[in-house]
Amino acid sequence: MIKYLKVGLIVLLALLFQSNDSVLNSSGGDLFPVLESDIEIQKEVLKLTLRNDMYVDVYFEFFNPKEEKELTVGFVVPPKYSPEYSDVDSVDIEKRKPDIEDFTVVINDSLTDYKFGLLKDTPFTKLKEVEGEWNYVYYFKARFKSGLNIVKHTYSFNGGYDSSGGSFYNYVLLTAKNWAGKGIADFTLQIDMGSDIEFEMLEDISYYDDWKIVGVGNKRARNFYIKDGFIELKKKNLKPIEDINIYVPGRIAEYQDPESLAYQAEIAELEELEPLSADRLRMLRNYFFARKGYKFNSKDLLKFYSRCIWYLPVEGKTSEEIFALMDEKTKKRIKVLRKLERAK
Repeated sequence: MIKYLKVGLIVLLALLFQSNDSVLNSSGGDLFPVLESDIEIQKEVLKLTLRNDMYVDVYFEFFNPKEEKELTVGFVVPPKYSPEYSDVDSVDIEKRKPDIEDFTVVINDSLTDYKFGLLKDTPFTKLKEVEGEWNYVYYFKARFKSGLNIVKHTYSFNGGYDSSGGSFYNYVLLTAKNWAGKGIADFTLQIDMGSDIEFEMLEDISYYDDWKIVGVGNKRARNFYIKDGFIELKKKNLKPIEDINIYVPGRIAEYQDPESLAYQAEIAELEELEPLSADRLRMLRNYFFARKGYKFNSKDLLKFYSRCIWYLPVEGKTSEEIFALMDEKTKKRIKVLRKLERAK
């Protein structure tokens, strides 16, 4: 089951009733969240780093143009298993807690205590109606002094998965609209998915054209291959229209397809390879050199592998030098393919 992590800043209620610009409305003692009218996000630096889990590191600069006020600020997180779509007993709270670790909040250099629980067990009635009572919420008191306020928070989560071994990672940006200006004046996003990895940004958003690769990699529309480094987006006056949804395709399906390049080059049995043409065997043999960045002199090989997002040819490397760096298993596989090719 895909588990989307939905995390974002949400103003829940104001604690200073005497303020004329209070973000709290009340009716019969029923508290409900409304949009923050004065405090704005001047700057956000969001870093998403995938290793075993996705690590989130966010730096905010909030500006309060008026007198000091205290708000309760929260993060809404879906359960690990939804009672509507799983056979996990909805009352088994321990099994349904989100996979979030090491949650921290620092406000103006002060580590902040927070509370965590099911929305249905909190007094945030209107938030339950919007988000659903089976979602969870982290919430904490944030005192915003007049002027600049620095908020930092970190946590990690493990994302969701599909049957092909692909993984999903989601981060909610739309909650920036809950603050004054309904956006972010100065926004930086860095996504580090690790080395030698392909991934896709699922939403087709115009500002994705502004993504830059910091390091070595390749970009085609919303698809990325990073050999080493990360991708970065910088925008002024960002008005979020979509959340961030990252998909890392699994290779299970690729290795299960007898017609795929990876399957034939790496794991196909001898009896599967023997019927292939000499041209196909040549392509398969050179697959290993392409993965290592060899720049082919043959136009057909260069054209064929240039279609692969992961192909990053490097000038000055000879095939002999690349072959010498390969492990013994790969060298043996290349020799088998060469022998079959020459027998045609």
